[in-house]
Amino acid sequence: MVSRTTWAGFSIMAAFGGFVVLMLAGESILDPGGWRSAGLIGSWLVPLIVLCLLGYYRPEIGLPVLAVAALAPVAFGVLLLLDYDRWREFEDSVGPVSLVLSLVVDIGLACAGLHRPWAAGWLMLAVTIVPLMLAVIGAGEDWRRALTIGVALLPMVLSGALFVVAGRRRGTDTAGSPAIGVDRLADRAGGR
Repeated sequence: MVSRTTWAGFSIMAAFGGFVVLMLAGESILDPGGWRSAGLIGSWLVPLIVLCLLGYYRPEIGLPVLAVAALAPVAFGVLLLLDYDRWREFEDSVGPVSLVLSLVVDIGLACAGLHRPWAAGWLMLAVTIVPLMLAVIGAGEDWRRALTIGVALLPMVLSGALFVVAGRRRGTDTAGSPAIGVDRLADRAGGR
């Protein structure tokens, strides 16, 4: 059974994700228009749908796939760390790449979080916070701009935190397997 905290985390991510998806689709249709907009929308909507379906229907396969997909926003964060001005200029010309990367992975993780909230929550927090912190560090004196843009990510952080709390309260990631904490690892290592 899915707890209220899990549903709260999922609802926040679904509402925020739905709003941003509609905004991105509308902007893509208005700005380039035509077939180019269809290609732009498809470039992030198809992976979003695939990750959501995989996370919800097959979380045992979906979580490792989502963990690999989580490398994309982190890699873009590393690019921002190395050359912030160049990659912000790139984002200004093509759109919010870092937001789209994080959003696609986080919405998929929210779907997986309905079954495995603890693991999905920690991955959501990593996918959202790590690229932001890399951008803030890479921005140097312009760190306020990077952090201001990061304020838009607060619903994703809140959703991830709710999933972590839900998984911790439940004590399990799935119905049959325990969420392994430090104390349980120590018990296993000691042979107890």
